[in-house]
Amino acid sequence: MKFFCIHEKEDTTFFLLKKACSEKGIEFFGINADKFDFLNPPVLEKSDML
Repeated sequence: MKFFCIHEKEDTTFFLLKKACSEKGIEFFGINADKFDFLNPPVLEKSDML
């Protein structure tokens, strides 16, 4: 399972989500909103989250 987090900055919420994913064995991918290609998002598997 993967969790893709689109964020503007690495704030407390970002780090809490990252920590929670780590504790649950979920791969965490932080994606800066300024660099995210909304026309070409990551391909998600059935259990992945964006």
